[in-house]
Amino acid sequence: MSGDLVALPKAHLHVHLESAIRPSTLVSLGGAAPPAVFAGFGAFVDYNAAVRACLRTAADFERVAYEFCVDSAADGVRCPTTVDHRLDTAIAVDPLKLEPALRECALRGHDAVL
Repeated sequence: MSGDLVALPKAHLHVHLESAIRPSTLVSLGGAAPPAVFAGFGAFVDYNAAVRACLRTAADFERVAYEFCVDSAADGVRCPTTVDHRLDTAIAVDPLKLEPALRECALRGHDAVL
């Protein structure tokens, strides 16, 4: 039965990029790897704020979005999701410059595994 579930197509309904970053990517951007378990919701929120502080350029966001799409496709996610980056872009970079970059890298990430 569990093999049948693995084979089924999947979809993300809503994802925050800072919650989807690979630990190795976060470390390479100057952050600390996530804990194995968060000590409550406050610790989770604090961690996500620390991740956002590491995302400084459009290239950083592109990398995270690209890797998210590659990882999602490898997990059986069939179609791109709506990625919530509004909070991040307000803090880090000009959202008008970032949005097209995110769309393009999401498509590249999705196409890379098809």
